[in-house]
Amino acid sequence: MHRLMLAILLLVLLPVALMAQEGAARDRSDKALLSQLSGTVVDTSGAVIPGATVQVRTTNGPVRTTQSDPSGSFIVSGLSAGAYQLVVSNPGFETKEIRVSVGTSEASAPLRISLAVGSEITTINVQGREDDLVGVAGSATQGTVGARELEDRPILRSGEVLETLPGLIITQHAGGGKANQYYLRGFNLDHGTDFANFLDGMPLNLTSHAHGEGYSDMNVVIPEFVQRVNFEKGPYYSGVGDFGATGSAHMEFFKTLPLNFIKVEGGQDGYGRLVFGLSHKLGAGNLLYGGEAYHDDGPWIHPDNYYKYNGLVTYSQGAADNGFSITAHAYRGTWHSSDQLPVDAFPLVGYFGTLDPTDGGHSQRYSLQGEWHRQGANSQTKITAYGFYNDLNLFSNFTYFLIDPAKGDQFEQQDRRWVAGVDAHHTIFSSWFDRRVENTFGLQVRNDWVHNGLFRTENRVRTDKNDINACNDQNIGLPICNPDGTINGPAPILPAATDLNKFTETLVGFYAENKVQWASKFRSVLALRGDAGHVDVTDLTPSYVATELPGAPVVNFAQLNSGSATKFLPEPKLSLIFGPWANTEFYAQGGFSYHTNDARGATQKVNPISPDNPFPTAATPIPLLVQLKGGEFGVRTAVVPHLQSTLSLWYLRSASELQQSGDTGGTSPSQQSSNRYGIEWANYYMPTEHWAVDLDIADSRAQFTQIDPDDAAFTNVGGGQYPVQGPGGKLVPEAVNVVVSSGITMHDYKGFTGTLRLRYFGPRDLTSDGINRSNATLLMNAGIGYRLNKAWRINADLLNLLNRRNDDITYAYVSRITPTAPATFSNVSHPAEPFQVRISVQRTFGFR
Repeated sequence: MHRLMLAILLLVLLPVALMAQEGAARDRSDKALLSQLSGTVVDTSGAVIPGATVQVRTTNGPVRTTQSDPSGSFIVSGLSAGAYQLVVSNPGFETKEIRVSVGTSEASAPLRISLAVGSEITTINVQGREDDLVGVAGSATQGTVGARELEDRPILRSGEVLETLPGLIITQHAGGGKANQYYLRGFNLDHGTDFANFLDGMPLNLTSHAHGEGYSDMNVVIPEFVQRVNFEKGPYYSGVGDFGATGSAHMEFFKTLPLNFIKVEGGQDGYGRLVFGLSHKLGAGNLLYGGEAYHDDGPWIHPDNYYKYNGLVTYSQGAADNGFSITAHAYRGTWHSSDQLPVDAFPLVGYFGTLDPTDGGHSQRYSLQGEWHRQGANSQTKITAYGFYNDLNLFSNFTYFLIDPAKGDQFEQQDRRWVAGVDAHHTIFSSWFDRRVENTFGLQVRNDWVHNGLFRTENRVRTDKNDINACNDQNIGLPICNPDGTINGPAPILPAATDLNKFTETLVGFYAENKVQWASKFRSVLALRGDAGHVDVTDLTPSYVATELPGAPVVNFAQLNSGSATKFLPEPKLSLIFGPWANTEFYAQGGFSYHTNDARGATQKVNPISPDNPFPTAATPIPLLVQLKGGEFGVRTAVVPHLQSTLSLWYLRSASELQQSGDTGGTSPSQQSSNRYGIEWANYYMPTEHWAVDLDIADSRAQFTQIDPDDAAFTNVGGGQYPVQGPGGKLVPEAVNVVVSSGITMHDYKGFTGTLRLRYFGPRDLTSDGINRSNATLLMNAGIGYRLNKAWRINADLLNLLNRRNDDITYAYVSRITPTAPATFSNVSHPAEPFQVRISVQRTFGFR
């Protein structure tokens, strides 16, 4: 812990030292003033615009930011001679970019800059976290991460592109080809529930997925092609529907590359990667294409042997105001997997070992999408249409030999789907009683045609199994169960085909949003969104004969569980923005959102025969859509030169919690609602064009509104008996509390680039009573690169620099590590990868 405190202390004090150094340098610059820029900002009628943001930029980012005074005037002093780009913006007006030159002999002639009424946010050319969003953003937790920051950051897996979002943790508990695990705002978001991911407007989340609701696979993303990531947190944004209550990320790929490139990477444990990208003019537009080939074994005793291939082609025409693009993506991956292990298994198989070396999977995704946009003086329109095919076969074993000591507990989850959708919105710019107004109307439609299944397997072969734990507490009253919990006769059969379904899921969302600039220091955003969901489910599970029960009843799943369900939810949203004063803005927000539940659960009247329900049991259909609501107070400031800082206090309530099941690997809704609240502090300091320091700290708390007995800790009673579960408590299991992310980066200083990054997320309660807790995880990564010349660059990433034995993820549940071992309740974890070095060589060409 003392190392953590020392690291945090250094990273907190470093910005202060740099600020002091920059202040001294600025004093010296003022004394030896070279030149300045000055001018007046007006609207098209000639009326002055006070409070307009005036930013002076070089090719490496902003160097000065100020605001126009009450008379519309501004002065930017202390500029060295050279060429600059002047970016002038104000809420409700267009953003104007002007090239200017500054000499050394005298001040430049005053400028007169006229801004036309335009879009408040969408026309502003935001490049990254270094940009000043005061007067632009609608909340303290809305922002953009640019390609430059992504390029400088060492990452272990492609999903870590999203760790640039303050407070978000990306991790993994199985093979590299499986979707990442997400943590944000007190949620274990499993593989994407309540966090919406978009790639150029196309959703990555998969509803009613075989492995978990909202499954979002970031392996389809090639980091070098990400131009920016726009993000927001909370249920306050009308354009985000399903899974967006906690937050959302909108990744945008380049439509034309700054430079063509080819990169080769290599490292330890069989790591190798080749990626290339090219773009050039084609007819009236631009053609971009590229690809990635990747292999990694990892440190595991049974290698992951993960192969993945990505390719994309984009054709685009036009510019930011008018244009279109068409993009095709293709991805395929195959892998083995070393799943999480209980603590008593490490001496048996090793720290990087596995209890089932046949776990793993294969997946593919092919997509085609098109986007068209147009903006005029009085309106703006954008339409995105997409279609894709996605499949996954995943073999997992989380309980090892708990259910069937002879065949093991491996199971297969299969998901095949076609998806088509459209996202369209139209904005009208107008004026109400001399108040600038934007009215936006949007429509989003998505349809999934899904065929998925859950199967019992042994060594990836589907087979029936016998459940030796069928007579647990809830089933002791049945004739087959003895009073002591043993089975009277042969163990019940768990059929190989556990749960098979074919269904169609349709989601329709529509919204109306009103933005008004009521005064120079006050604006509002009011929105009403409505979402409707409809599913038609055909259960394909074979009928089951319960021979263990009197009369051997026959369960006809196709008849009982097939059907349809519909749900509609209204979602009002409101944001109030005050300021700016002294380059500082304040926010108050509230709103409603939702996530979908699994379509199968919405029509299910009898539970599938599984370890959770080894005998036929009635089920109650669950709501198709579940509402979440929340509120937030925030502040954003750029009062300290070159420092962008935000602080937010937030609250979120979920009507039902989606949690992972250790027996099936799927997700199931809790019976209790939950409350979460927390604080986030994000800072990005860029004192010069070559140096940047960031520090993000988040802390959150999560509790159920009632006692949660289903997630209580068990007591291991010994004597071969099944562990006994306690009464439980109100804590939400696996909810992350403290998250710290920080780093210092030197970018392209005399050819050198270097970064040092710290990532910490604290201990988590693993059971609702808090008896079992995880360890904290602290990782430090570093990167160093050198640009040999205009074309060649070499780079080295040093991952887990301290070579700490951390857990990537930790759960707590009952398992059995060998066929003859007792059933034991314990912490179950997946280790983080040890220290490793990855070297890359990059060649760029096609200079313009």
